[in-house]
Amino acid sequence: AEYMGPVIEFLNSNIVLMQNMIENGYADARTLERRIASMKAWLQKPELLQPDNDAEYAHVIEIDLNEIKEPLVACPNDPDDIKPLSEVVGDKIDEVFIGSCMTNIGHYRAAGKVLEGAG
Repeated sequence: AEYMGPVIEFLNSNIVLMQNMIENGYADARTLERRIASMKAWLQKPELLQPDNDAEYAHVIEIDLNEIKEPLVACPNDPDDIKPLSEVVGDKIDEVFIGSCMTNIGHYRAAGKVLEGAG
């Protein structure tokens, strides 16, 4: 139950983002409208999935966040090609993708603040 707040906030921010995309002429509005409807339906009766008590996993990956001492970036053209920022400082950047399956509007706001000072 303690995890519901951030999940609900995340979904609401994504609904706002997708509605904004539709209002600004996103080419495949029907897909976003279906996604929005699906999210709103879940928000009416939110329930997180739980693993079975006897669930077995093919892999368990544990990451000690205390070992991460600087930002990590995914490099082209493979999201698994992760490098510490210090390894790519000075590299030429032609384009950037901001996002993931968990991106929300807050990430774009933060990126916008960074870019405001770069122009």
